[in-house]
Formats: sequence, structure tokens, C-alpha cells
Amino acid sequence: FSPRVGLTVLFAFAFLGPSAGQENGLPNGTCFEDAIKEELRKNLTNMEGESVPVTFLLAGWSSAQVTSSVIEILISEILGYVIALEPRVPASSLDSVYSMLGCATWWNSTSRGCETRKAKHHMMIDSWYRSFSHVINSLAEIYMEEMPINAGDMGYPGETGGYLPAAAVNEARNASGLALEYYANLDASWFTPWQYFTNVATVNTSDLMKCSD
Repeated sequence: FSPRVGLTVLFAFAFLGPSAGQENGLPNGTCFEDAIKEELRKNLTNMEGESVPVTFLLAGWSSAQVTSSVIEILISEILGYVIALEPRVPASSLDSVYSMLGCATWWNSTSRGCETRKAKHHMMIDSWYRSFSHVINSLAEIYMEEMPINAGDMGYPGETGGYLPAAAVNEARNASGLALEYYANLDASWFTPWQYFTNVATVNTSDLMKCSD
């Protein structure tokens, strides 16, 4: 129910890295004393001959933001590339795959806009794309060599899955012997699992957003 997922780095057609303004204590405004000066850093040249910065997607979870900052420093200060950040935050790692394929409205889960494609983004750190392996495999059959590249493991594992409050699990077990941690016991055709959870009517819907927002 909670499979272990290796966290990865996704690349789009080059070795690339993230961006987020970082403050540090060095007089020259860098982390490395021998950092390549900002005015000497270079862009990438895409297949259309355009000069573009290394542009990456920054996920909303903390581990991605921290590791992205580290990669940004290495790519800009040591390798000497100009870094840019896509202002729109991907809702999931799957969004990043559509983005790096160049789909026009990659953030829209109902209409990705892949009929009109132009790759503008190059990298996302700390990707959980294996959670969408069935979609990834289908996309790979369509776009083949254009698919983002898995650049390797992040070096630490992560857990993904469904989680239940311990109080609800214990109450259900003590009251009726119902094991809520077993997904089949959540079948409302046979059981009444809802009685151990807060009623959805108590949720303040003004705190919620549509998935498309």
C-alpha cells in the first residue's frame, strides 16, 4: 500500500540544473571563491539555433527545493551556465514530463497541448515520475528519443502511498474488527468505513482549489 519509490533527476536533452536566488556570505555573492563570474556564464543553444538559459521546473515539495538549490550553484558557478526558473510550479512529476516534451499547456491535466510543442524546460530535480509509470511508458512509445532522460537516483529513497490516522484505524478495529489499513475494507458496498472519519460536510471548501488552478 506504500511502495518504495526511488527519487530521480529528469533531464530533457542536456545536463542541466535548477535556479533559485541564494544568499551567502562571500563578498562576490557566490558560494565558491573561484566561481565563474555571472557576466561570463553562457546559454545553451537549442536545435533551432536560439540562445536560451538552462531552464528548470521547481517542484513544490521541500526536498526538491533544497536539492535544486545545490544543483543550481554547481551548474552556474562551476560549469558556468545561465540559469532560469519556470514560474509555474508543476503539480506533479508527471507535469514535468509533459513540460520537457514541450507541450504548450503542460500544466492542464485535461488538455496538455501536445499538438503544438516547443521544448523550453530542461530539468526537474527530485522527481517521483515512477508513480506514473503507465503514462510514462505510453508517452515513450509516442515520443521515443524526445522523452526526458532519467539522469539517475537522488541517493536516498522515498515513500509514497495512502495514509490513515491512527485514531480512526484503532477505533474501527476495536469497535467492529474492521481493518481500515486494508484497502478492500474501504468498500462501502460491504462495510461502513465512513463512520470512523470526519464527515466531508465539515470541510471548508473555500480552503480548496481546483486541480487546474
